[in-house]
Amino acid sequence: LDHTVPDGVVRPHADGSMRVAPRHFLPSQDGVGKGMHTHGHKILVELEKQGVILDDNAPVALSYVPCASFARDRWNKREEWLFTMVEHDQMAKNQIEAIQEVDRLVTCSNHSVKVFRDHGHEGPIDYVPLGIDTDVFQYREPGWAGIMPFRFLWVGAPSMRKGWDLVLGAFYSMFGPLRKEVELYLKTTFEDSDYGEQVEQIDENVTLDTRNLSSTELCKLYQSAHIFVLPSRGEGFGQTALEAMACGCLVIAPKYTGLGEFINNDTALVVEGTTTEAYSGTFPIISDSPEIPDFMNKMAESYRRFHKYREVIENGSKLARTFTWERTASELIGKMFSEELQHVAE
Repeated sequence: LDHTVPDGVVRPHADGSMRVAPRHFLPSQDGVGKGMHTHGHKILVELEKQGVILDDNAPVALSYVPCASFARDRWNKREEWLFTMVEHDQMAKNQIEAIQEVDRLVTCSNHSVKVFRDHGHEGPIDYVPLGIDTDVFQYREPGWAGIMPFRFLWVGAPSMRKGWDLVLGAFYSMFGPLRKEVELYLKTTFEDSDYGEQVEQIDENVTLDTRNLSSTELCKLYQSAHIFVLPSRGEGFGQTALEAMACGCLVIAPKYTGLGEFINNDTALVVEGTTTEAYSGTFPIISDSPEIPDFMNKMAESYRRFHKYREVIENGSKLARTFTWERTASELIGKMFSEELQHVAE
């Protein structure tokens, strides 16, 4: 335990106390699921940086997938950890059955902890927040002095849950398709689509961008916007909102589900929520949903009085920069190995 490597990280000797089998992580993909693939890769890279040995034969297996995608390894008897999350208050039968097979759950929001408990999971649940690349998503002073056009930005997977339809409807209702001094920029990616990667001008002031962007390019896109809008119907965490917040966007979003980890009245313009009937796959649920009139009012208010929200923007960016992948890995190591390391020390 006293062995220190040059970067200053204290690591135990390779005696098995910090070995993990990376069992089930999503493959690289575009569209829905891209976020979980990226997160999983970041977690594994950072675990290795902090001294964890990734070993398929380790006595502890870690998976990072949606609940319903998890299945216990019947051939290799070892402790199974699942890092996962939920976007709604209700869970489907296959999700509930999957989490009962786990030895220990890890999740990134207090909302998910509550939902897992409400659906009968009695085993250990650890809270570990996700992170963002704070070296990439840097704060940029917003354009206070009338930089035109005034840009609303939405970034997300092509899913109705992400609320792109609500953004488009609200924007057209308030600003119409012809006002050049204000614009809406929609950024998404499609999986297995003939649409291709392109930037298309849908209307005079509405742009659809389907390119695969690097993190650096995505940062520049966030920094080009005044307002980031995410009228989501439910989030496991809300990565894009946190990235936009770090880059200096004023964020408009609800604070229910996973967004409540960083969306509040000090860091964003909070959209009031309601509930509506919806589906999770083919499973009927009661889903959270933003109140459209309040969402539209927040968009209009932010456009008219953007200069008033400087403190909110700065508060949001400061909070966002505390969510790092280093922190995610460090807290996960603390949960997974605290007992083992104490035993070795003794």
